[in-house]
Amino acid sequence: MLTEISKDNNLQIGSWSMKEIELVLFDLSHVNLALEQYESEQIHGIIGADILLATNAVIDYETQSMFLNFSNFKSVITKNF
Repeated sequence: MLTEISKDNNLQIGSWSMKEIELVLFDLSHVNLALEQYESEQIHGIIGADILLATNAVIDYETQSMFLNFSNFKSVITKNF
């Protein structure tokens, strides 16, 4: 799977934002092609486990909601690829 690193991004989720961060980009065209065959919605991106763990994410499948707690969030440790 093709991946690239994008630098100096600004990310905003609700009222929380972070500037000048690096993101790993994945080509999801093959996934969206498969979803299209099943008339499902396309995927626009993936929130990584590093963000989910750092924000103590709670995913409520019944209401299709996700809750992220950014109150103690400072940064996510990135690894060299």
